[in-house]
Amino acid sequence: FNSRGAARRRMINFFGWNGGGAARPRRCSSDSEAQHQLATLCKDLEGRPLVQEFIPVLQALNQVLHVWTAPEAAFQAARAAVAFLKPYTEEERTLEFLLSSHTHKEKMENCAASMKRALVACQSAGLTEEAELQRWPKALEGLRQKCREVFELHFYAVFLDVKGDKVLLEQLFRWLSAALQLPLASIQRCLARTRPWAEEALQAMARRKQLRMLQRLHERALQQWNREWQEASRPESGKLGVKFWDSSFCHLFKIAWPDFVEAFENFYVGRCPNDLVRQLRAKVDPNGNHQVTRNSWQLLLRDHSRISDIVDILLEEVLSSLPECIYREPPEEEEVIDVDASEWQVCESSKQGPQACGEPLRLGFPSPQSTPQVAKPWVPFAHSTADDDMSIPTQTDVRHPTGAPLHGARDSTRVAWDDFVSDLCASHKPWWMDPEDEASSASFALRESALRAVDSCISCTRRSLIFGVVSGDLGQNRPVLQMPNPAHVDEKPHAVSPSSPREAPADFSTLPALVVAANGSRFSGVTKFGRSSSKRALAPDCPMSEPIASRSHFNVIHDQETDQFYIMDAGSKWGTFVKIGSTVTLSCGDWIRVGGVEFIVRFCGGGCKCQKSHIHYRLHSLKIEEERHKGMWPNPKPKNGGEELSDDDIQAELLTVRKSRGWMSTASRLCSCASATDRPMKMQSGTCIPVAPLELDFISGPRMGEKIVLLDRVCTLGRGEGNTIQVTDSQLASVSRVHCIFEFSGNRWQMRDNSSTNGTWRRLSCVLEPSEPMAVTGSMSIQAGTHEFFVKPAEMRQCLIPSPGRAVLEEMHRTHA
Repeated sequence: FNSRGAARRRMINFFGWNGGGAARPRRCSSDSEAQHQLATLCKDLEGRPLVQEFIPVLQALNQVLHVWTAPEAAFQAARAAVAFLKPYTEEERTLEFLLSSHTHKEKMENCAASMKRALVACQSAGLTEEAELQRWPKALEGLRQKCREVFELHFYAVFLDVKGDKVLLEQLFRWLSAALQLPLASIQRCLARTRPWAEEALQAMARRKQLRMLQRLHERALQQWNREWQEASRPESGKLGVKFWDSSFCHLFKIAWPDFVEAFENFYVGRCPNDLVRQLRAKVDPNGNHQVTRNSWQLLLRDHSRISDIVDILLEEVLSSLPECIYREPPEEEEVIDVDASEWQVCESSKQGPQACGEPLRLGFPSPQSTPQVAKPWVPFAHSTADDDMSIPTQTDVRHPTGAPLHGARDSTRVAWDDFVSDLCASHKPWWMDPEDEASSASFALRESALRAVDSCISCTRRSLIFGVVSGDLGQNRPVLQMPNPAHVDEKPHAVSPSSPREAPADFSTLPALVVAANGSRFSGVTKFGRSSSKRALAPDCPMSEPIASRSHFNVIHDQETDQFYIMDAGSKWGTFVKIGSTVTLSCGDWIRVGGVEFIVRFCGGGCKCQKSHIHYRLHSLKIEEERHKGMWPNPKPKNGGEELSDDDIQAELLTVRKSRGWMSTASRLCSCASATDRPMKMQSGTCIPVAPLELDFISGPRMGEKIVLLDRVCTLGRGEGNTIQVTDSQLASVSRVHCIFEFSGNRWQMRDNSSTNGTWRRLSCVLEPSEPMAVTGSMSIQAGTHEFFVKPAEMRQCLIPSPGRAVLEEMHRTHA
């Protein structure tokens, strides 16, 4: 039977007749075109993966089309196969073809139905074997499964990009490369053509859908990363964790959290997923103040024999609360941004604020009209006519020249703020967009909506900080930002007001600017400033090319919960100083810089948190009193002319024991000449109202090594002769005549700048340890090494949402190039 059927097919091919059957009409041009297109398709698909099961069936159909009496269903199947499989012949459209086949199944179902009818008709006519009819459903089912797998991986890739996990994104792109059987260099081109499916995924995330699928894929990704990390990690010999701490932070007891996690990843081979990093921080930095102590690290290492055991524990804790790692808890009465991908219309919630209603954005820094001015106090003895140098102007500190760079010339261009923000946001396009495509407002709104729903380390905020570079190399090649007109400026006053000409708002329009966004370049919410280095660890985001800057000098932190910026010193050697504009309360250990003079507050009079300093000072006073009773100190004489010494006289003598030697200020002489009636020190009940002593220890300048105790309620420091503390030096003229004022008010010593030329600065960290984060509530000035910055909060027109996936793809492309 089979031999007769084969002979019959050969006869049909030779004579072109159907064994005496009805003759088929002459072929039209469309049939010839379908035959040619199918032959070209079979040739193009020979080197393409994922469709190898289709090629034998298509080749058999192509042979049938060469027969003059081929059924009409074969030509229809050929046209359907070409329409369905033609996009797959281009390599860069591989991912687009699979995603389209999964979401829009019309072409696949049409091709499947047409091919089945054609194979049945050809088999009935004896033109094909039964094997082709059985092979086709298997090939089609395999393609459906591959489309489903690729769709889930693509959806999970969009989720990880919103979540901001670079480690899992790099792993996922390798998975996607293996699933598509394409090199990594081709993956980026394939992903750039998947914008419609990425935006559909964003819309589903904004509604918190596909939770089970994301949990399954996220658990698989974390476990796969753990297996690879366990294989690549090196065993640590000796006491666990000691080598890591000593090699990275030798002789340090406390370090900044970004430095710890960066050193941890570099030492133990490879970066960690964000969920594990967050769990690790909860153990070593439980207070959330971005500080890690050696004691907290040792507590984590207790009862563990390997670092891999700690990683396993962190992974178990993450997997136990996996739904919390996918989506945030929805707020009450939440309204989600819904975007119709076909019409690109955005319906924003009423809770989006004035920006959603078309109102102009407002910047977060004061205007010259609204900035509160601090009245300059008048101190009689400080402005005495006896001063001979009152007419000599104060020289600008040569270490921080106003408005001039220290190395080289500036090359700054003027850019409008809105244009700068637009260009900045356009440079952070997601990987599912072609670089030449323009991002619409609908796509930005959709990303913001998904970012609010996903448990992400990326902040959804429009706030930023503008660092006007007063001095230093960071000002080179930086633009000068032209802010909007005063009508767009926030009129809310701020806590810090300009206290010197250098801080005037007019100067900001001429300074090159460095914009710090909420989402750091390498760490989520952290931007690091420091000295550039060739080492992998402690690499800064903003390198400062100067020798006295530490590798990790200071950090700018953004907190998602409070939507607030903070500045903290990272344990630098030469310190980070913040300019004092308004009145500040002094505490024990404060490090103050006045021009070229620096001093430390050894005793603040009590009231701060440094109980050890208070106890030490009281014990020292008791020791002096004991030595006086033993005859080692001369007994003071009664001031009232009596024979016995009162308690007030003893206390006053104890407070004046540690005054500086060899001089007495004009203020002391004037106060000593004042009568008792002019300075009432007692209430009517006889209770004494003393002024708590303020002890200052000078560590640099002409008074270096001296300790001075202030007892008057109002004291001044300056180079003028009438100051309570006079700082004069022919080599040092950076101190103003009346530079700063100390005042005892409310049982605490307070200090304020007196509109000096070079300002009064307070160091954030007085030891080689990270400081407590200081909130940026308004305009402020910062000194770090030879750099000086004038910082202003500002608000962007739209959220700056980085794309970690694009950064990972570019890094993988450079690695495999």
